[in-house]
Amino acid sequence: MKRVADGNCPIVMRMRRTIDDLTDLRAIELGVMAIQRRPTDLRVLVEHVLGGLQPRERARVHVECDAALSVLADAARVTRVVSRLLQLQLTTATPSTSVTIVLRRHGERAVIALLATGTHQPHLSQGECLRMYVARHAIEAHGGSLTAYEQPGTGTWIEVALPLPTSDCRRRARAFRASVLIVDSHLRQGATLAGLMRDDGFDAEAVTSGKAALERAVAHVPDIVIIDLGDTLPDMQVGELIRRLAAMPVAIPTVLIGADGTSGAQLTRPIDLPALYDELGRVAFRPIAVAG
Repeated sequence: MKRVADGNCPIVMRMRRTIDDLTDLRAIELGVMAIQRRPTDLRVLVEHVLGGLQPRERARVHVECDAALSVLADAARVTRVVSRLLQLQLTTATPSTSVTIVLRRHGERAVIALLATGTHQPHLSQGECLRMYVARHAIEAHGGSLTAYEQPGTGTWIEVALPLPTSDCRRRARAFRASVLIVDSHLRQGATLAGLMRDDGFDAEAVTSGKAALERAVAHVPDIVIIDLGDTLPDMQVGELIRRLAAMPVAIPTVLIGADGTSGAQLTRPIDLPALYDELGRVAFRPIAVAG
């Protein structure tokens, strides 16, 4: 009984992880996953994750870090994600498999990569699939991405990429303090992007329909509207919304987002914030046409 009551008992830890995952899943479904961003040293974060491993597990993990990497992140959530992914790599591989955690900078992103060599189970359990689903949404809520793939002859690679808080991003945001209207029928997706942009100094809000976008544009003319070309709005075609925005007394500049190869799209998903800010900077200072 004493061992079960111990907070470090494997049974208790699994129960806590399951409760955390189910709580996060519910927040994802409701579109209310809260992210509390603070400066976070990723090397310290990884060391904290390693400190929670059993000695035999810790002996199988190696860390490679070229330089210090700091991001603006919800440290608790990212720690949970990295811990889950590391456990996944350790438990789905053979006991002799080693796992290498690589911390590196790639362009405007900080990358945490977990490479497991050896033979892996061919399929994930239902619980493991749930943890991957929650982890992906938690990272995407930071404006990042989570990818996993196999490298033939090498092993399984899981990569978490988070945007770096570059001075250029903040400088571009402060340069014109643009008010941005995001039109996205997916509530969580639009709200997440709006939250990330507000953190970087923009006056950003998201709406889920064409009617709401036009009403907002009349009540308070935004500097820029961001629209997903591949979106299916509940009340009108995306093309119709773009035409009606362009026909307003003051034509509102738009930034278009689409899947790879989408005609007319200026950006693609997943959205890279520095690239988005570059495009906003270009659009914001274009001459604005006045109708009539």
